[in-house]
Amino acid sequence: MSKIKNCLDKKVNAYIDNLFSGIGATQQLFDLKEELATNIKEKIADFISRGMDDEQAYKEAIISMGDLSGLVDDMRRLGQDAAKQTVYSTMTARISTAGIVAGVLFILFGIFTVLMLYFMSEDAVAITGSGVFIVPGGALLTYSVLTRETRKKYAMIRYVPHYMPCR
Repeated sequence: MSKIKNCLDKKVNAYIDNLFSGIGATQQLFDLKEELATNIKEKIADFISRGMDDEQAYKEAIISMGDLSGLVDDMRRLGQDAAKQTVYSTMTARISTAGIVAGVLFILFGIFTVLMLYFMSEDAVAITGSGVFIVPGGALLTYSVLTRETRKKYAMIRYVPHYMPCR
């Protein structure tokens, strides 16, 4: 009996793998495949308990699942979205790195300009006014660090969704 059950399990898994072949692996796809396999196996067991033979129970369970092309299309779109998300994450990491570098350069330029003018001039307004590069450099550096995503922390949300408050 366990050989027959093992054979049916392999057959069900092969059917589901064939159904979702060519779709990028995601956690949602894995969960869906597990759920479908469990449902089909339960239906097969139910049909066998009603007196059907194994092959007929398998065919009836597959037929009773109906058309799964909608699920396949949804998983295909989700896989494409995951690929786009990977490209987007790579791009945002590069932008964040560029922002960090630019922010540090602005800050250093501001500091060096202030120091240079301090040693060259006696006018305090000219000295402090040239430090204006430090402010945008600090803002850019802060923003870039906050929007940088790592394995241990999520990035700050870059935008605020527009919505109407409830009144």
